[in-house]
Amino acid sequence: MGNFTFDRQYTKLKLRQYVSDIEHCKKLSDTGYYTESFIAMWILVEVIAKNIQITYRASIVAENISGSLLRKLLANHVDIEKNGLRIQLIDISFYKAKEMYGSRREYIDVGDVIFGLKLSAPDADEQRLRFLLASKIAQAPTGFSSRTTIREIRNGLVHSKCTISKENFIRYQEYFDYFFSLTVHKEASAPAFATNSHSEDVK
Repeated sequence: MGNFTFDRQYTKLKLRQYVSDIEHCKKLSDTGYYTESFIAMWILVEVIAKNIQITYRASIVAENISGSLLRKLLANHVDIEKNGLRIQLIDISFYKAKEMYGSRREYIDVGDVIFGLKLSAPDADEQRLRFLLASKIAQAPTGFSSRTTIREIRNGLVHSKCTISKENFIRYQEYFDYFFSLTVHKEASAPAFATNSHSEDVK
């Protein structure tokens, strides 16, 4: 099920701006800086995921608030399509909610990020996304014996000053690439006119 507000606001995130950041991460790994590349990719994932999360949450709030207001206006025989009144009410509600969520110190809510991504990419693989974004998962992905997620590996690298081997980096890179394929690369490959047309906490 789509969300009119989310669809309109998601394109405004301009995710294609992160293409150069992904290229920088690749240059790091190509020159043997696997740990640095891994951490840089995680930071990029975190920024994008939080933007999607805030957009999704604000869209839900906007739909609920504006829906209630619009029903009252219709009951009073107000033409809500005149002068774009419907869109104006939705946008005002969205930006107020976005400002509220954006001012908070938010952790990634995996459920909200996945819900948001599925509005844009209905066939998104939830298990792969959870292995990347969550702090805990119920089952290790195929080919992995440990349930330690990429999020937790990142925490270990930062807090214990460990390093990541080339072999492990290659195994995890697939999950970063998948996330970027649903977000940054999907938008970057779309025609310019198209992009302008419109739970669990990880600690």
